[in-house]
Amino acid sequence: MLRELLALGRALEGSGLEAHVLQARGRLYLLDLYPEARKARLVPYELGPEQCRRFLWVGDPPASNAPRDRATTKKLAYLLGQVPTRLAEDPGLEPLLQGLLWDPGRPGGKARFLLDLRGYRLEGAKDAEAKPFRVREERLEAAEDLGKSKAGDLAQALAEVLEKAWGVEPPGKGEEVLFSLALEGRPLADFPAYQDYLKRLLTGERRFARGSQGLCHACGRAEVPVAQSFADFKLKFYITDKKGFAPGVREEGFAKAYALCQDCFRALRLGERFALENLKLRFLETEALVLPGAELEPEGLSRLVERVLAQVQGLERLSAWRDFLARAKRREGVGYLGFTLLLFREAQAATKAEEVVLEVPPSRVEALFRAMEEAGVEGVRDWLYLLPLDRGRRGLGAGLALKAASRLFLGLPFRPQDWVPLFLRAAERAFREDATLFATSRFRGPGGALELVALSADWLGILARMGLWGGAMEAKDLSGALLEEEEREAFRAYGFGPLEAGLYLLGKAMEAVGQAQARLYEYRKEPLLEAIGWQGMSLVRVRHLVPEVMAKAAYYLDGEDRTRVLDLLGRATDLLERGRGGLSDREVPYYILMGYAQARGQRLRGGKREVAHEGEGA
Repeated sequence: MLRELLALGRALEGSGLEAHVLQARGRLYLLDLYPEARKARLVPYELGPEQCRRFLWVGDPPASNAPRDRATTKKLAYLLGQVPTRLAEDPGLEPLLQGLLWDPGRPGGKARFLLDLRGYRLEGAKDAEAKPFRVREERLEAAEDLGKSKAGDLAQALAEVLEKAWGVEPPGKGEEVLFSLALEGRPLADFPAYQDYLKRLLTGERRFARGSQGLCHACGRAEVPVAQSFADFKLKFYITDKKGFAPGVREEGFAKAYALCQDCFRALRLGERFALENLKLRFLETEALVLPGAELEPEGLSRLVERVLAQVQGLERLSAWRDFLARAKRREGVGYLGFTLLLFREAQAATKAEEVVLEVPPSRVEALFRAMEEAGVEGVRDWLYLLPLDRGRRGLGAGLALKAASRLFLGLPFRPQDWVPLFLRAAERAFREDATLFATSRFRGPGGALELVALSADWLGILARMGLWGGAMEAKDLSGALLEEEEREAFRAYGFGPLEAGLYLLGKAMEAVGQAQARLYEYRKEPLLEAIGWQGMSLVRVRHLVPEVMAKAAYYLDGEDRTRVLDLLGRATDLLERGRGGLSDREVPYYILMGYAQARGQRLRGGKREVAHEGEGA
């Protein structure tokens, strides 16, 4: 992931400060000061890409406890206190701030100075008060006795009275409010001295001036100035501030192992900023960062971003990929791209990784698209329904689905004994309409549970086709078994042994009997389906179940239907006798339900109108 971000940053390095600019929408208020005339005004702007570039909105420092040091910031209190305090430390900006700073004598709240607006005429301001400040007839007044108020507290009070007086509106949903500073009608962002200051700030120049010599972890250069502080990054590439948690580790060793030279620091910062701004999306109900694996050219970067985002969205939902292809064919040919995927959640100033999928090759992307298209599934999003995921007050806990997607993209095998019980658990909860299960938004009741099992069977086929489904099934020799050619091909594709195949055929037989049985109940319930051990079944219970189904077939069916079911039961019994075990009690009912669900699907596709639970699924 570090490599992809460095490549992004290096592709952007020629863009200057504009490469650091973030996008935002909402409103920006420009505090415009006229020191000679002793007046000030607050000018509102609709916030968009042009204003973000004009006022150099590069974001506040990522660390939540870091002093605010940029002339465009998120809070007016920062602009009045912390920002001028930091700007005053720069020799190049000191002349610009001459006569604008007020030292109240008590530093605090990361501020020493305030913008001195006492006695200023505030154009268009209404009367307002927030002690020790008040606005009367457009004039700002301050109490002579400030008590024990520190600079940070005074900045907060001053911001409060100015926001009241000028009627600053709070941000709407999904919007931001920014504040910036101007002198005599000219934004501070236009001054070369401020631009130089911002460049030094963003490239960490001061940090490297006082840094030590070491080895750059990114490029491998040795004996170069390196930095070990990474508080400026939102993504925590290195955690070097908890050295005390590792007894015996020498602190000076961190410069050799976890440090960056100035060039890599600058590139990584640019790459991180661009990625968080342009390569974020929602994937499986989780925030995701998509990093392209292709070689990057600055002139083709926007097109590459569009392609890789469309591809990952298409992996989640095939319909999104088809829409993109329909558009792209009118412009250019579209190939597949490799990518790295970071699935994360944001917590305060940090970004916590949930799952990292490194370097997915284009060939696997192509194979997955082809397999999903052939199986007719919706996309990787199906795994949100296939697994027993809970939805609660804090949203969906998608951890299991993220692990499944990670294994799918990385080409790691799925062990049936690990995943089949999860499929069964999700279907069982859908069967009893568990409201906390995410899948019940689409799959509910007996019919919905069968559709869910059928969907998991489709994915089992995809995994088998891609060589990812395998594990504990030892006996796979079906030679000599009495199977129809279509059944033999299907079982070979799934990798079934005699035991799985026998359970599957038992499920098919049970579906036919269950359908006839449900007809007597006017399709309100299906007792035979309810008799399956959704929470687990032993093979001993299965051996008792076969004669029960046979007896019910003789009672509920006649003619060809009875003959077909008895034939299925006979062949199922033969296969079950051939099986050598190897399935847990949580796997056994799944393969019965798989046969049941696929037989029900065939019945529906065959156009037979009288089907138990028809229409209950999605």
